[in-house]
Amino acid sequence: MAGAYFPGWLICFCVALISAALFRALFLFFHIDAKLDLRLFTYLSLGAIVGLVTWKWWFGP
Repeated sequence: MAGAYFPGWLICFCVALISAALFRALFLFFHIDAKLDLRLFTYLSLGAIVGLVTWKWWFGP
């Protein structure tokens, strides 16, 4: 468990989930959601990008 950054990855995961939900709400508001073919993969990718950027910002060199 030492060096696993347990709270860090959990926080970044929560940030990713929240950001994916916010992207969905934003895309619905601007009527972009209906034009997406692969909605699930789009929102998962956007959430992962935000989560990884948060990790890099928080724990990066």
